[in-house]
Amino acid sequence: MNVHPRSRRRAFAFIVHLPRLLPLCVLLIAGVTHGQMIPLEDLRRNGVDAFYYDEEDYQEHLPSDAFGYWEDFCVGNPIQYEPCDPPQDPPNQCIKGQTFGNAYQISQFFPAGIQFSGTVSGSWDGVPSGLYSISSYSAFKFRLDVPVDYDLFVNIDPGDAPLGGAVRLFGYMSSGTTILDEFSSSTHISGRLGPGTYRLEGLSNLVGTDQYANGMTYSAQWTVHQPPQPHIALQPSDHSVGCGGTAVFSVGTTLAASNYTYQWRQNFVPLANGPGISGATTSSLTLTNVCAAGDYDVVVTGPNPLGGGAISEPSRLAHLSIATPTGVDAEAAGSMAPSIRAAAPNPFRASTSVDYVVHQPTRLVANVYNASGARVRALADRMVSDPGSVSWDGKLSSGNRAPTGLYFLRFELGGLRETRKAVLLQ
Repeated sequence: MNVHPRSRRRAFAFIVHLPRLLPLCVLLIAGVTHGQMIPLEDLRRNGVDAFYYDEEDYQEHLPSDAFGYWEDFCVGNPIQYEPCDPPQDPPNQCIKGQTFGNAYQISQFFPAGIQFSGTVSGSWDGVPSGLYSISSYSAFKFRLDVPVDYDLFVNIDPGDAPLGGAVRLFGYMSSGTTILDEFSSSTHISGRLGPGTYRLEGLSNLVGTDQYANGMTYSAQWTVHQPPQPHIALQPSDHSVGCGGTAVFSVGTTLAASNYTYQWRQNFVPLANGPGISGATTSSLTLTNVCAAGDYDVVVTGPNPLGGGAISEPSRLAHLSIATPTGVDAEAAGSMAPSIRAAAPNPFRASTSVDYVVHQPTRLVANVYNASGARVRALADRMVSDPGSVSWDGKLSSGNRAPTGLYFLRFELGGLRETRKAVLLQ
């Protein structure tokens, strides 16, 4: 079999990224001294889906040791052969063309830290052109039972796909919100997190038909430690009320309440006093005439026990649920809940659609975001009362066609918040 020499050069060009990534392992291992994070899910994967003519090579690698050290090099290489000229034995073993896809990462979860790094690349030789969809995804979901201070060092080289990935910190209970989204530079961020469930992730995506392209190279080093004196002594509790009811969330502090300022948030968005909301900047938040579920927390700002400037500390996320009225079957009530289907077709070139189902008048909001988390198109903001669909024609708000790549279609349908992925081809 004749392997094209340019493919070997491209594989080597991809590997030269690795020296920039490897030092993270040593740095993080040396700095781990405490344990505060409880591991919940190991979400890491490397995937390559490469096409050439009528050949496809799909590879997906998952770590065999959950939360352990993982170094993986995932390669996809579909090859189209043709008869050799001059003839050889065996015949039909000369390469007509091929596509190369590579996904790489090193990563590990520690009791008080996370390290990961990764990158992707793609190429093709021959006529016609090849197509590849490649991703390196490093992600860990974990729980905090106490407040922690954190340090996050991020290094990013955008490569040939500046919007093809990100490093994100994601916090959620029933609804999810991105706390940090970094996709274009190197940065160091410090802060404090309250008790709750979080996901730290790094992603590099590359979808396209360029003859040769390097995707984003990402790396992150994350460490946590328990603060010497947390602000919050009593965390807000979850509540369940009937539609139209009242819910009160409260927080207790280690020092007198007068030492602190408060800012309550709904799904990480700051609240202000107004109809149905009071106490948004006090230690107790009151919500009246409530009919929608949500997650609520409070950011408490107060003195630093070690001196210096004030420190802000978020509480745990407290969930507000809407109770099923007495006499209504829970299963029947669940069948009346709104739902959102997957995008189809996917991948797509001309347009893709997402079907939704509702049984009563509901507000529908739909937007398109690129891989960096920036909104690139608003699709819908209207009241709906029957099942229907939302379509995207692959165009930006400007009317120009969006670049080839991965996009996220985010929907709000009543109290339901969902995201659907869609890959736009050239």
